[in-house]
Amino acid sequence: PECMDKIKAVRTEIQKNGYKCELEIDGGAKLNNTADIVAAGADVIVAGSAVFGGDIAANVKGFHEVFKEGAAKAAWNNPQSLVCLTVGGFLIEMRDKMNELTKRIVSCVLLLIIGLGCFFGISGWQSSPETHRTSIEYLNEKQATVMKLTAASTAASAAVSALPGDTGSAIAEKLADLTSDFLIVLCAIMLEKYLLTITGYAVFRFILPAVCVLLIVRQFRSSAILAKLAFKLALFGMAVWLAVPGGITVSRMIEATYETSLSQTIEDAQSAADAIDTSAGSDSDSDSEKSGFWSGITSSVQNAVSGVTEKFEKLLSNIMEALAVLIVTSCVLPVLVLLL
Repeated sequence: PECMDKIKAVRTEIQKNGYKCELEIDGGAKLNNTADIVAAGADVIVAGSAVFGGDIAANVKGFHEVFKEGAAKAAWNNPQSLVCLTVGGFLIEMRDKMNELTKRIVSCVLLLIIGLGCFFGISGWQSSPETHRTSIEYLNEKQATVMKLTAASTAASAAVSALPGDTGSAIAEKLADLTSDFLIVLCAIMLEKYLLTITGYAVFRFILPAVCVLLIVRQFRSSAILAKLAFKLALFGMAVWLAVPGGITVSRMIEATYETSLSQTIEDAQSAADAIDTSAGSDSDSDSEKSGFWSGITSSVQNAVSGVTEKFEKLLSNIMEALAVLIVTSCVLPVLVLLL
């Protein structure tokens, strides 16, 4: 009775002052008095002969029952407090150890299911072109636009080269140089199409299953390095997987603003080339009909050439703007999305 009063008094002080500690009772704890000890305020019971004196399994089970009984009639306001049994100097955390083991097993099973699902299921789905049909169709349209702009630039370069003298030489050379730049954009678009399926396959076939394996190992081997490695690997995999689709989504938003401008640039290139053909025909007619008025013909040709040159200068500016948009949406944005 005196010990019970002391336990209650200590428990009262702990509760009153809000101390974060456990009250341990060592010596004399038996199955017939442990419930009262726990009810009085004990958190940890140290027992030796009460456990090893006879059927150990039955004794441990008996202590489980009296722990619950004592917690149920505890006078102090914390009946859910962890109750531990210390036997021969070793702390047996009955409830927590079983719960922890169960949690680890469940976590391992879930991780195993996720890893196998990624390896055998999602990786195949991600590698299918049908999964990315909308994005591939968009890239095909983008590829066709680049081809049209390349052809328009080449045709415009050839047409402006036909102007008399060196009037359009600089414009023609610049238009010809743009062809190689369009080739770079075309290669970037082709690379995006391949990466759509390759990155998804690689992430779900190799990277995420590896993350699951690392996390399973960590369930049984506490290691901060394994946890950090798994987190960084998973983050890297998600970044790689989302980089291309994310870049395509942003590109579509930007190109929607310039769609009309790109179409108009292609039409203007064809129109300018036709204008030079018409001008050349007009000049030929003028030579035959007004052979006696050479000075008038020269003035007419100069005016026509000047007008066509200005038109091609504007066309060159439009094509360069279109090229800049394509470079940003096809080359720069995917890299930025991956870095961010």
